[in-house]
Amino acid sequence: MLLISFASVILSVIVVFLASRISMGFGKDLRDKIFTKVEDFSLQEFDKVGTSSLITRTTNDVVQIQNVLYMMMRLMVMAPIMLLGGIIMAVGRDAKLSLIFVVVLPLLLILVVVLGSKAMPMFKSLQKKMDKLNRVIREGLTGIRVVRSFNRNEDELEKFEEANADYATTAIKVNRLLSLMSPLMMLLMNLTSIAIVWIGSIFIGNGDMEVGDLMAFIQY
Repeated sequence: MLLISFASVILSVIVVFLASRISMGFGKDLRDKIFTKVEDFSLQEFDKVGTSSLITRTTNDVVQIQNVLYMMMRLMVMAPIMLLGGIIMAVGRDAKLSLIFVVVLPLLLILVVVLGSKAMPMFKSLQKKMDKLNRVIREGLTGIRVVRSFNRNEDELEKFEEANADYATTAIKVNRLLSLMSPLMMLLMNLTSIAIVWIGSIFIGNGDMEVGDLMAFIQY
């Protein structure tokens, strides 16, 4: 067990290193392709997309895609294997007690779908507000000489603060919503553990199950 634990630590470090390298390399190539594509835009296409939007695409959006790719390689590949393996091992221990998964798994799915459906429109709104914030910053920096010449510093500052506050408010709402997911999932899983112990204790009392089997089932 100690040797397996040590090997697990080494493999975890290797996985993090490879996932980081692959995701960063992907981001580098993606930025290069975006920049090359933008250079071929006509003036009409350039005006249609907008400079602020293009800046967001090559910076914030690419970073988000990098993070998704990194999480997919680290977690989303392992999670289905752990899920299927855990269910198979648990069913092998006690098929009757495994019926609790019939209730728990749909509840988890509903939780993810409900929170995701509420978060997606907010993310789309957040993207537009990021574009707006970039546009305000770019306009202020590009026209700094004109702004100073006409003494419009306060107006530009007010415009920036409005766009910045609007973006911050939406970002806080999104993160508050997503922050509910982890505690709600943990609550559901802990309630499941309580239900397993409660039902398992009845099985043990009837002589249909051993204590060791119950502990193994909870781990699975």
